[in-house]
Amino acid sequence: MADLRVEHLTYAYPGNGKPVLSNIQFTIHQGETVLFTGASGCGKTTLALALAGMIPKRIMGHLRGSIFYGDLCITKERPYRIARQISIVFQNTQHSLFHYDVETEIAFGPENLGLKKEQIAARVQEALIAMDIESLRKRSVSSLSPGEKQKVALASALAMHCDVLILDEPSCDLDTVSFEKTMKGIRKMQQERQMTVLIFEHKLDQVIEFVDRVLLMDKGHIVLDESVRNAFHNETLFTARGVLVPDMVKLSRRLPAVFGQSIALSVQEAFDALNDSSWHRKIQKLHTQTIQDYRQEVDSGYPVCCTNQSIDTFRHLHAAFSEHSFDLVAGDRLAIIGSNGVGKSKLASMLAGLDDRACESKGNAWISQSKIGYLPQDIDSLFLQNTVRDELMWSLKQSQTREGSEQEAIDHMLSLIDLAQQVRISPHSLSFGQRKRLALGLVMMPNPDVLIFDEPLTGLDFGHVASFFRFLHDLHRSRASTMLMISHDMKAVATYAKTVAVLHEGHVLVQGDPNFVFSKSRELQLARLIPPPIARLYNMLTGDTHVKTVVTFEALLSLFV
Repeated sequence: MADLRVEHLTYAYPGNGKPVLSNIQFTIHQGETVLFTGASGCGKTTLALALAGMIPKRIMGHLRGSIFYGDLCITKERPYRIARQISIVFQNTQHSLFHYDVETEIAFGPENLGLKKEQIAARVQEALIAMDIESLRKRSVSSLSPGEKQKVALASALAMHCDVLILDEPSCDLDTVSFEKTMKGIRKMQQERQMTVLIFEHKLDQVIEFVDRVLLMDKGHIVLDESVRNAFHNETLFTARGVLVPDMVKLSRRLPAVFGQSIALSVQEAFDALNDSSWHRKIQKLHTQTIQDYRQEVDSGYPVCCTNQSIDTFRHLHAAFSEHSFDLVAGDRLAIIGSNGVGKSKLASMLAGLDDRACESKGNAWISQSKIGYLPQDIDSLFLQNTVRDELMWSLKQSQTREGSEQEAIDHMLSLIDLAQQVRISPHSLSFGQRKRLALGLVMMPNPDVLIFDEPLTGLDFGHVASFFRFLHDLHRSRASTMLMISHDMKAVATYAKTVAVLHEGHVLVQGDPNFVFSKSRELQLARLIPPPIARLYNMLTGDTHVKTVVTFEALLSLFV
């Protein structure tokens, strides 16, 4: 094992004279866990590919500078030699899964190292346990949910017993409990083998407690390199570059009388600092004063499972629901949450009319006489044209009712999805976050009545997430559109959804507004979900026995004023 050194690295993709990486320099010491963060398109994935030896051997382009792992020059060495020591888990796991069943997939890497059967079996078992997927051992890979596939890809990388593990957006397809277990499993193996872990991620709330060091990227440059405890002294440095500072870090900075000069990296650290303090007692008192009014509101008819006359009715859906139904009321913004493999994506495809198995269900899944816009998780399947502009033009032509000129409509959408500078570029040359924004644009271009989004926020930094929901808000005001969103991003769900439904073992476990649903700690634990950080802290401070919680940072902070 050795240190990883990057020396004056500059890189540009073929046909693009502008460098994606510019004069990158840093050293990572053996056994460190390092977070690389930055807005979508800042160069995170490109740097990850370069560190894994994919650039320039597998992905061509113009590269200057060097990457060394000990005495091994990554930028010049053959990929098969690099793969013995450095493993990467791609943001899109479809690029790394090739075999029929899970066990064979995980065994593939160790087999290519020439290990004995007993050693291979031991590594497969170790990786299955670390990722908590022993129950998937004999499952076919094609039958897995995106989150389950991500766990298999992570297990395959761990089975290589690499010295350096590179994770590109590891939280993107995992539910909150799975992500926490995944990071703990990786940390355990890291400590046992002194493995170096590099995490490329822009959603920091869950990952920050597992890292030692933070590198902030902006337009291909490293603009900050600090230990995790010292990295957030200047919040503006992060927010100005499209990265949202973790809620517990912000709370530490706003309450110096409680936290002093230290910062909390986790909800538990924040709770330990606040426990038995005057602020803790104040929150408990305010909670007691307000909870009775809310309980009376719920008891007087607040729908835990909506059954009003509506656009959408779901009954007894195949593998997703049994003996339960719920409605999506016209004009609602409904978020469906649940653990990996519970059937959320299957539900979305059925409602969009893309899954023939819907007709085999005992009940009905239908949307009445409405124009539907559907965004699948596999966004690359949507791109059929040569340029970003051509894609938007094709989508626009699917609309039968348009106002204004085509060019005005396209320019407006390019501005909304922040791709005006990439209008003549092939969609497949965009970063993952940029492709996700283009896919959102394609779905919204014809102004559908009902929008069905399967993990629409994956790959989007907080600025683009805010822009996305602002657009939906404007669309709702002008056309009373209805939205159904499937997401693992509990923070965004708590902030933007009007209604939340929790799926578990074939039925809706609980449904209501975010303040109601995220107060249900026991039900969420049963569904293998963790509330967003603010709700989790509030629930701990108030005793976890209530029917209303606080879900936003601003709402919690107001209680301390």
